[in-house]
Amino acid sequence: MLDGQNSIEVLVIPENQHCGQLADIQKAELCPAGSLLCCLGVSGQLLVWDPGDREAPPAASDGCFVDFCWEEATTSILGVSSFNLLAVGSQGDLTLFEAEAEQSTPVSLLTVQKCNVDNLLEIVKESDKSVCELVSVQVLSFMANQCCVLVNSDWILQLQWEQASQEPKKVSCCRIQLTTSDRHTAVHHCVFAETLFVLSSSGLIYVYAITDGSLLASIDIPSYLSSGWPDGGLTSSSLSSSSFCLFHVSADLCTAVAVTQSHAAVTVNLNHYFREHPEHLHCVGPQSPSSLQPKDPGDQDALSSSSSSFAAVGSPFSDNRAWDTCLASMYARAQQAAYPSSPSKSAGIPWFHSLPRLPSHPAAMSSHSRVPPSGAIVTFSVPDSSTPSLLAVSEFSALLTFVAPGNTHTTVALWEMESGRMSYHQAEGTAVPVQHSGERQHRLLLKKSGVFQIVFSMSQQDLLSKLMLFGSAATVDAVCHLNSWGHCSIPFHALQAGLKNRQLDTVDLYLKSKENVLNPSATAGFSEQLANSKPSLKDSVQELLPALDLLCSAVRELRSEAQSRQFSEQLLNLTMSFINTQLRSVLLWSHHEQSDVQSNVEVLGKYVTELRGYMKRFPWASGDSTSDASAPLQGAKSDEWEQLSTEEVIHQSILTNQIPRAQAVMWRQNRPEKQLAALRMVGLRQVLLCLQCKDLKSAKKFLTNMGLSVKKELHNICLYTNNKGLRELLVEDLSKHSSLTEEELEGVSFICEIEKLGLLPAVSCPANPLSQRLPQMIHKELDGEEVVKELVGQNSKEEGELWRNLRLDWVKTWDQSCQTAVRLSRLQHIELSCCDPALLWHYLTAFHHHQKVVDWIHNQRTFGSPCWPDITPEMVNNNTVCSIFFKENILDLLARKGVFIPDEMSDLEQLLWRLAQGAGLMTSSPPVSQYCSPLGLNLHSVFIALCLEHNLQYLLYTYLEHYRLTPRNCPLLTDQNLLGSHPWFEMMVKTQEITRDLSEPEPVFQASLTSAQVLLPGSLASLSSLLFEGHSLLALASIMFAHGGIDKVVARGQSSTCLEGTVDPQLLKMALAPHYKLRAALFPSANGSFSDIFIYHLLQSLHPLDPSRLFSWQTANPLNCTETAELPHFSSSHLVGKFAIIENLDFLYYIHHGRPSFAYGNFLIQQLGVCSDVQLLLQKVWLQVYRLALKCFNKPSVTSSAVCFCELLGICSLKLRVDIRALNTILQHWNQLDRLTPTQNLRTLMSKAVKLVNGEPGAAAELLCYLEAAVADSLEQRGISR
Repeated sequence: MLDGQNSIEVLVIPENQHCGQLADIQKAELCPAGSLLCCLGVSGQLLVWDPGDREAPPAASDGCFVDFCWEEATTSILGVSSFNLLAVGSQGDLTLFEAEAEQSTPVSLLTVQKCNVDNLLEIVKESDKSVCELVSVQVLSFMANQCCVLVNSDWILQLQWEQASQEPKKVSCCRIQLTTSDRHTAVHHCVFAETLFVLSSSGLIYVYAITDGSLLASIDIPSYLSSGWPDGGLTSSSLSSSSFCLFHVSADLCTAVAVTQSHAAVTVNLNHYFREHPEHLHCVGPQSPSSLQPKDPGDQDALSSSSSSFAAVGSPFSDNRAWDTCLASMYARAQQAAYPSSPSKSAGIPWFHSLPRLPSHPAAMSSHSRVPPSGAIVTFSVPDSSTPSLLAVSEFSALLTFVAPGNTHTTVALWEMESGRMSYHQAEGTAVPVQHSGERQHRLLLKKSGVFQIVFSMSQQDLLSKLMLFGSAATVDAVCHLNSWGHCSIPFHALQAGLKNRQLDTVDLYLKSKENVLNPSATAGFSEQLANSKPSLKDSVQELLPALDLLCSAVRELRSEAQSRQFSEQLLNLTMSFINTQLRSVLLWSHHEQSDVQSNVEVLGKYVTELRGYMKRFPWASGDSTSDASAPLQGAKSDEWEQLSTEEVIHQSILTNQIPRAQAVMWRQNRPEKQLAALRMVGLRQVLLCLQCKDLKSAKKFLTNMGLSVKKELHNICLYTNNKGLRELLVEDLSKHSSLTEEELEGVSFICEIEKLGLLPAVSCPANPLSQRLPQMIHKELDGEEVVKELVGQNSKEEGELWRNLRLDWVKTWDQSCQTAVRLSRLQHIELSCCDPALLWHYLTAFHHHQKVVDWIHNQRTFGSPCWPDITPEMVNNNTVCSIFFKENILDLLARKGVFIPDEMSDLEQLLWRLAQGAGLMTSSPPVSQYCSPLGLNLHSVFIALCLEHNLQYLLYTYLEHYRLTPRNCPLLTDQNLLGSHPWFEMMVKTQEITRDLSEPEPVFQASLTSAQVLLPGSLASLSSLLFEGHSLLALASIMFAHGGIDKVVARGQSSTCLEGTVDPQLLKMALAPHYKLRAALFPSANGSFSDIFIYHLLQSLHPLDPSRLFSWQTANPLNCTETAELPHFSSSHLVGKFAIIENLDFLYYIHHGRPSFAYGNFLIQQLGVCSDVQLLLQKVWLQVYRLALKCFNKPSVTSSAVCFCELLGICSLKLRVDIRALNTILQHWNQLDRLTPTQNLRTLMSKAVKLVNGEPGAAAELLCYLEAAVADSLEQRGISR
């Protein structure tokens, strides 16, 4: 959001002829807490002058300098202020100047001390002898006569400047841990809170301790932004093309902003950054637990001991009641309430609390960055020739100043981080940005016409109103005078504040702003006067009446106070003068109607008449009430009531109905009860005393004699009293006369109920608060325990009084929900069934009763727990008032129970997310059977449309398979618009139809046509289209699965015009011309030539869904090329590549599956091709094949494959064949004996064969015996004798 107009320039210091050539100024900085301005020119000369003193000439320095830094001095003698200025020479030497300024006298700039280059080099050499020269010197900070200097970009020197010595004294010298590349790429250094921040051109920020140079933390801005912006668009376009050049961090150390040379700025929430990257905190200090024992255990009853104990347990108790401390604490709590932490971005403690030297940072109480967690990037719209000059950062915004060569096109940009709005102000002409270290977020510009302050998001009217409210009228008057502004409208509350604070200048300024309200000639032209004067005169006078009423009231009240008489007289003069001016304006303006003039003069004249009575030497009326009350009344007689007290006199006068007599006594004694209102108040107190003593009769008599309505007053007392006995007495009396409404009677009943519940303990509170709140203090701090017990007891007492001190005027306005919420805090678990479920849910979620909410969700329909009512989605949607984290947990639990709120039911993506958090989308039954989209679609249809929109083939395939969705049970699968726009979707539907009935070839035929359409874009899903485009083999493969085979297809093609499942025989003959054997087999000639029967076998082995395998050895196959894309396989390539199990099959695998040729090819490629000793490899392979063949000797496919593989390798297979034959003979013999089962015989013989392979002794002899017995039995059966 851009805003380029909402800014103004306010002149704060008028023009001064000593400003010099603004285009030659490189740096300008205003002295903190002073009016001196130091400017560094391009020639290296320092010029110090006072912009506010036109008569004082400036002071120039001797020498050439490259930088300087102010330090406020503490001396101020006879109006002369002295300030220290530390400058860096062109050779790297340091010079300390003292600047003095006095009104109308020349500014003096004296050289106090110097530190040359050799001295600085010697200080560094004391720590490292290898340093031979001084390359760069930069002053990082200068305060309290101590400066921090960065030497050669990697040495930190702290120097103390003392008046007694000629050179500064070294405080510390350390080297920061910078690599060579970082040292060369460092572009900006700054110090905050005893910490050095170093920015490199690549966007890396390093944090060092200036005391020892240790690396505390590091910040990688580019990688952090890449992780926060997945697309990387902003990062690459704004940051990669330019290097960083400027950096600043907020006062609370939680918000950092870095600027690039291409006018882009990056802001980072440091708290979030270090929570995401804790490994970037390189020097984390130990987090020792707080001890309950104070550091100085002197007096354990002292206030400091209690403060230490309460700080350890987290209590808000504090002994420091100073106004600034309380204000800081209130501000921190307000910030936490305005910006609560969510579970996904928990605030936690500031990042620098983990560092060993920064936990005591004063800004830790209010560390609340407004930067989004993932950071933010903006690009400023400024001229290309501009470069970033000054940067100031707060937790709310960043203020950046761009300057073009010659200090032209100076632009000030304000970036509000929370809203993302950017405001610009481009100064006209030459303008030099002025640094002001004492005030952050203020930008001053030095121009020929003076020093201006840039104010954003505020109009002239708003600025003056705030100055009036928070400053003084003199300030507003001075600003208006400097900027040649007329008196604008001052708000009414400024007049109120001026009267309250006795500020005559504020009152005078307000009246000046209103002096032309009735004088149109001062603000409008003549024609406009004629058009607007008639209807506006009365309104204008009415606009003045509230102010005049307030002024008259103030004069009247202040006159009675002796200490305010002088202010009252001055206020009276201002008011009378203002009214006379307005009367003159009305009477002198001739265009008003006479009736309007007369009526408005009468209105203003009433104020004159009233105020004239307060003027000095005015003839006061002798009988007026404002006369001296101490004068005795003429003719007054003494009265015996004068001997009584005031209460007794009033008591007697009311009971005897002699109130005037009591007034006379009060007048003679000059008591305030002489006024009837004051006397009546005393009488009402007497009525209250009678009611408290249950003397209802006397109370009614008091009210009657005072002329008050008995019914009304008793009713008011009943409403507003918190005395239980008094309320019960009045309720009983008023109920007899039907003076209480039904609503009030219900309130009385509710109060009685609450008073009974107040005696019960709170359900949510533990029975023993001390056992949980003070687990350590019981053993370690006995005196502290007594203090806390007293405070806890006091809190419990106050809570009990809150339950008992109820008033009927409070309770009668509470609706049913409020009353139920109060009851719920005391009702037990078994009593909750009587409550409204919505109110109960609202209460439990508002107070985060996690366990009860979970029990309700899990036990609402459980047998044996009837107290929990049913949960409805509308109830959860409208009455959940808890944190986001707790709400997410609740919705996840409800999703597992099949309950979804309407807000999520209306948002499909949110519903799918909730299903993923619950039982999942693919369950045994549809999870949201009641779902219906705005278009009337069910969840199946909406999810299919979502997958088609985002091309989620793999997810859609799994979903259709899981729920067995077909065109017969899901109408969306027959939508021709979807099928036509997504051919792969049609192929998926028809391919899945194949698995529904494996005995039906028609689905294969339909799927093959659709797959051809997907594989060959632009073709129609028909046999004729495939033949026309030259894909004859693919057409033949599809025909083999058509209904009736190729004969029926050809026959239908001769008599039908349907293009999908038929084909013209002549077209087929032409397409099969390259395959003459196929054509001869399909269309035999009339002479009855021989047809190769194997052609039919080849046709039957065609694969219509895999065109690459259609006679792939033939060059006539147009689909056998690398250009043809594979068919959609409906699987995620990313998931397959990441999680699929990939195995390289060994040659033994192929032998075991009866594929000797594949085994041979695998062996040649994987083993023989990389072998150096072929004979040894062949011997090893022979043993492996021999072992496999003997273990599977009863499987002919394995044994024959093993024999074939050996022959392919050139290995004699005689031994293998003989052994296999022998084992099969033995097995056959054993099975004929029927001693064991065939399976047992096979296992036994296999084990013996394994022993034979392993060469165990006796295995061969044992098998020979078995073989001899088998051969003998075989010969015997044949009748062959030896």
